[in-house]
Amino acid sequence: MFKSIVKITAATILFAGIHSLLASRGAKKIATKLFSERRRNALYRPIYNAQAVIAFGMLVLYGLRLPDRQLYRAPAPLAGFMRFGQAVSLLYLIYGARQIGFLKFAGVPNLLSLLKGETSIPREPEGQGPAIDVDG
Repeated sequence: MFKSIVKITAATILFAGIHSLLASRGAKKIATKLFSERRRNALYRPIYNAQAVIAFGMLVLYGLRLPDRQLYRAPAPLAGFMRFGQAVSLLYLIYGARQIGFLKFAGVPNLLSLLKGETSIPREPEGQGPAIDVDG
């Protein structure tokens, strides 16, 4: 059982590391150098979201292939708090995506701008914190 815990923990850390690395400003700068500012602005968010869904699916499939054993059982009051935390996290995700707009969150407007041949495609808002203004 301990071996399975180590394997799924390592796989989750790997997923989280890749997810964070690809969301970094450095990765976005590299994408700009490779593909141009316009294409990066149009394609980064949809490609990032697609790889995140695929990678998470792979993590789930990997976890399902590990030996199936119950690791712990949370007693009644704690289990309720854990479910509440999961529900709040899901609602907060939906709230954030709704604030941005679901299509904008997915990168659809910028992708459509590229397909229409528009020359100016705005950058998506940074997820790492407030956008840096001209004064830094």
